Amino acid sequence: MFLGAGAFYGSTYIPYELGGDNISKSLRILDSNGLLLRECLSPAGHRGSWRSLDQISPFVPAGFVAVEDTRFFEHHGVDIRGILRALRDNIKARRIVGGGSSITQQMIELSTGKHTRSFWGKFCEMHRALRIERQLSKLQILETYINFVPFGNLTVGIEAASQLYFHKPSSLLSLGEAALLVGIPNAPSRNHPFASLERAKSRQRLVLQRMLKAGMVTERDVELALAEPLKFEKESMPFDAPHFTTFVASRAAELGLKGDLYTTLDRDLQIETERLVESMLRTLKRWNVQQAAVVVIENRTGNLLSWVGSKDFFHSEAGQVDMVLGLRQPGSALKPFVYSLGLEQGFTAESLLPDMEMTFEAQEGKGYNPLNYDLTYHGWVTLRRALACSYNIPAIWMTQQVGASNVLSRLRQAGFRSLTRSVDYYGLAIALGSGEVSLLELANAYRAIANGGVWSPVRYSPQVESKEESVRIMLPETAQVLTDILADPLARSPAFGRFGPLETEFFSAVKTGTSGHYRDNWTVGFTPQVTVGVWAGNFDGTPTDRVSGVKGAGQIWHQALSLANRHYDQSNARQKESFSFQSGGIANAKQNSSLKSKKYKKEKQQMQDPGEWSLPQKAPSLQILFPLDGATLTFKADQPARYANILFRVSASEDALPLLYSVDGKALEGEGSRCWWKMEAGQHRLRVESRKHPEMIKEVEFEVFGKPADEVGLKAGLGH
Repeated sequence: MFLGAGAFYGSTYIPYELGGDNISKSLRILDSNGLLLRECLSPAGHRGSWRSLDQISPFVPAGFVAVEDTRFFEHHGVDIRGILRALRDNIKARRIVGGGSSITQQMIELSTGKHTRSFWGKFCEMHRALRIERQLSKLQILETYINFVPFGNLTVGIEAASQLYFHKPSSLLSLGEAALLVGIPNAPSRNHPFASLERAKSRQRLVLQRMLKAGMVTERDVELALAEPLKFEKESMPFDAPHFTTFVASRAAELGLKGDLYTTLDRDLQIETERLVESMLRTLKRWNVQQAAVVVIENRTGNLLSWVGSKDFFHSEAGQVDMVLGLRQPGSALKPFVYSLGLEQGFTAESLLPDMEMTFEAQEGKGYNPLNYDLTYHGWVTLRRALACSYNIPAIWMTQQVGASNVLSRLRQAGFRSLTRSVDYYGLAIALGSGEVSLLELANAYRAIANGGVWSPVRYSPQVESKEESVRIMLPETAQVLTDILADPLARSPAFGRFGPLETEFFSAVKTGTSGHYRDNWTVGFTPQVTVGVWAGNFDGTPTDRVSGVKGAGQIWHQALSLANRHYDQSNARQKESFSFQSGGIANAKQNSSLKSKKYKKEKQQMQDPGEWSLPQKAPSLQILFPLDGATLTFKADQPARYANILFRVSASEDALPLLYSVDGKALEGEGSRCWWKMEAGQHRLRVESRKHPEMIKEVEFEVFGKPADEVGLKAGLGH
């Protein structure tokens, strides 16, 4: 008997591992200013945040001791007097009205989730309580209990209860508020004020009377607490930035993170961007653009400032698809990384590149005949103009010169982890977006250009360090030249015109991309402070109504960048001519005169502000620019019949508009100084005349050879 008692006593020194962390801690995702974006339930299905005793109103622990275990600071984990008293009360009431469990014993039940009424179960519980008391102080036990106890409505711990019922931190609870909350755990599903305010206040009075009896408060304190008006305002928990918080929650789950997790997101910017996407898509809907995604990244830190994965996360049809992470073909958006290799292998911004009909060797000996977006050849063009105007043929030619395998390597260096296939799969068309990438990858790769050629991982929380390291992917001078080209409105004007969505009132560099059949269109660009990437299209891959990157994503990008610039880059308002990088050691772009030839500078000075197609202001009153008289056009092998269209381009003075178009006597529906026509083999005559001045007529003859390809999917992007 003595040996048994000795063994029992000795066993109380064996440490007891306390569980229950999953019960009490949920994940609270906060924005960069500490505003709650979303709370994810713990694995046990509860909301809860751990708070130390010095972060909790002192009325809370006092109330629990008064109600649950008045001799808490006197016993060693098991209150024998309390057990005997409970036994007496149960016999007297002929039912179980109390268990006599100490706070330490209750803490063990809460941490294990097991509630037992059997003799053996209670004996084991008391044994564990004695062990716990030997390894934790009374205050540690009380703190753990207060953070484990349930308060109804899936809340665990005093902090979650205080936030839910009173919308304030538990440190600010008054005596009356604390007493009401302390009364809930006795029957959490019935005692909370949302279930029965009368019952909750009855429990509040009981707690206050117990505290008065224990000498913790005075009668005056009780009177004031009972007279205190209590305001309850049941609110749904916030669920802001749903795509972003879903991404963060998945990362936090992988890392085992719980409690408060501060993120880099700017909630104000996020809300404005979400409204912008919804508004812009109402305009683009008529061109069958149903969805869009936007991501905003701070250049210096890599902080994710805004993340919109779709127009409506809660939409019943695929609203939770996140196109910030989804993979699609980026079209011409990858071209800057192709030209970065050329610039580092001896080419300059003024090097002449061929833009003419060319056949490149493809897989299995097949010829590859790329087309430009405008179905036109531009002869010899500078690298600057080829990139700025997003001509396809020079990009393919440059890919052949530097090597497709080198292009793929550079893209992977730039963070395109989704490009997992071999170079043989992508071929030369890698320059036109033959591989699928995500918007997040694309935007962060452009951020590397903005940072002087240094790539680094994005950051979603200052509390989480990335395992990836920064890496230089191109020379600083290369990044500077690319930025100068992408920020040059005159260089891009022959293809994009002037004063459209790609031009901003502040310094910005930008590139667009359009995938095959107009399925996806992209625009990504940056200021010295932020990078903004936009995707627009349809989740199911349905082609848009001939919407290019500038027409679709470009309009959203312009507005999104303006929002971000207003939040983060006030000093950039008029810095178009004095941009300097924040990192990478690059000086003011204007100071490096060697980057532009004298010939190009002279050309820029002589250029007038162009119109829609960058025509001189003193153009003839009516002139057909394309096709030229006697031109020969040819169907291409990779051009399906439904996309075998050419764009007639005209220069007309203002008083000549509107214009009438016809081919072989058949009227066409033109739009200003341009008109689309579906190609047909044979000899044709294009006639253009002014409605206002019937005497103003221009005609050209041209011929179309060959026939269109079968209706098959294009492997690479369109260009713009």
